[in-house]
Order: sequence, then structure tokens, then C-alpha cells
Amino acid sequence: MDYADGMRSTDIIYDDTDPHSLKNLPQMDVCTEIIAADKLEGYIRSYIILPPTVYGIATGPIFEAGISNPHSTQIPILLRASMDRRRGGMIGMGKNVWPNVEIHELAELYNILLDSTILHPDSIGHGCQGIYNAVNGEYSSYQLAEGIGQALVDLGYADNPIPLTFSTEEENKYFGSFARAFGTNSRCLGTRSKSLGWNPKLTTEDMLKGIKPEIEALMATRRIMVPQSGTCLGTPV
Repeated sequence: MDYADGMRSTDIIYDDTDPHSLKNLPQMDVCTEIIAADKLEGYIRSYIILPPTVYGIATGPIFEAGISNPHSTQIPILLRASMDRRRGGMIGMGKNVWPNVEIHELAELYNILLDSTILHPDSIGHGCQGIYNAVNGEYSSYQLAEGIGQALVDLGYADNPIPLTFSTEEENKYFGSFARAFGTNSRCLGTRSKSLGWNPKLTTEDMLKGIKPEIEALMATRRIMVPQSGTCLGTPV
């Protein structure tokens, strides 16, 4: 992940079969301690799944009972911000790129990995060879912002689908200290994950198609409120 502030993409792609490249990921500061417990001390066998942008609405008994939250974090945060300003938005020019995975297909990877650790523990990687990227597509921040903008227009909450860059004031209002994270690049391959037999089907197109239903679901549960009046302080790119 690099802090591009939405102004560029990157050619750096992290493959989960290449531990050397993965060690440079920010989240590996935590993972390193877990891997050390596997490799150096031998206390555990560690298996780490790294999800990217997770999209979709989870279904199942615990969600239908209201026990667990069916939504992820990244896209709903952008949906709330965009609804409030009544315009899709992104950091900088939105040229940064992130991978994505649908929530049920992510859950299937967890199931496959768990089954493999129980049934065939000596045939799958663990420790530094046990990092699994969960990815089946990628998108630019502009592409996502445009999809959000179009969904808002379709639902009657905006009159222009073209996204505008978040102003500094809006970044502070909606994202606080995490604003720059929305302008980063993070590209990866799930080679090791797919070697387990994980075969995700849904793509970035499905992610974009799911924006409108997710807005409707968030509104139905009052996780998103329609503002009395929205003021967009952003700028065009």
C-alpha cells in the first residue's frame, strides 16, 4: 500500500506466493509476530487471510437475526459521505487502484482454508508460506466514486453522476485521520488462495452493480440518513 493521494496508480503487485514482497505491506507489522510464533518458536501453525475491499451484503441466520452486521466498512463509509454531500467523491483524481472480493466468496475462502488445515495440514503452506490474498478483481477510486454517483442519481438523491474530489474540509469531516488511506494503491494476486481450490466468480462489475442495493439496505436500517440539505465542497478533476 502506498500513499498516492489518488494521483496515480502503481505497477507494484503483491503475490501471496512471494513472501519477500509481502513483508513490505504495512499490515505485516502485526503479521510478522504471528509468523514468528510459527517459524521461530513453533507454538502455532499460522494461516493469514488478507482481504481487500469487501463488498456485498452478508446473508445467513446471524445477520437475519440482527446479531451481526451484514455490511463491510470501506464502501459504506464512502456511501455515507457521498449521500451527505449528494455527490460521489474520491481523494485526489481517484487514479489509485484497490483489489476487491465479494463477502460470501471471501467466506468461502475461510471455509476452504479451515477444511484444508484440518484434513490436509501437511499439504498447505503456513507461516511465511501461509499468507492468502482474497482477491478477484480491482478498481480505481474514480470508478467506484462514479458508480456511487450514478446510484445516487438513480435513487433521486443527486442530479449529477460525475464525482468530485473531496475537499480538505470534507476529508476531515468524513474520514478524519484515515482520509489518506482512501487515496492509496493496493494491488495483489491470490495465487496461493486459488491453489487451494478457491474459485471466486464475482468481479468488479458485480461490485458496482451492488452499490444501489447497498444504499437501499443501509437506508432501510437507518445506517444512512438522507440529509436535509447537502452541500458539496469538492472540485472536478
